[in-house]
Amino acid sequence: MKEKIVFIDDDENIADLFAMTLSAGGHETKALSGEHDVEQYFHNISDDLKIVIADKNMPVINGPEVVRRFESGPKAGKLEYIIISGDEELDSDDISQKVHFMRKPFKKEQLLSLIEEIL
Repeated sequence: MKEKIVFIDDDENIADLFAMTLSAGGHETKALSGEHDVEQYFHNISDDLKIVIADKNMPVINGPEVVRRFESGPKAGKLEYIIISGDEELDSDDISQKVHFMRKPFKKEQLLSLIEEIL
């Protein structure tokens, strides 16, 4: 069974592109775009979900809020998180110990390598 990854970005095209890239790298990946998609998925969360990847800077629900939301649910403490951003650092102390931070721009090989390290 492949480990499931959820990729969240407010831009649907970017979310889809990353999901396709990760799928091509051998991972079962679902793209989510925006708060509605996140809420829908959260209520029907996959048992085989292992990693949540989210953009740090999104309107309405940002990356740190995504982590807090998932950590308040049925898979709390069982998921790994990757926050991606063009910012220098995460600057969310309450979740910084729970996440891997990846600064943009990065190569797909770097993301795939981090995923392999996590799994």
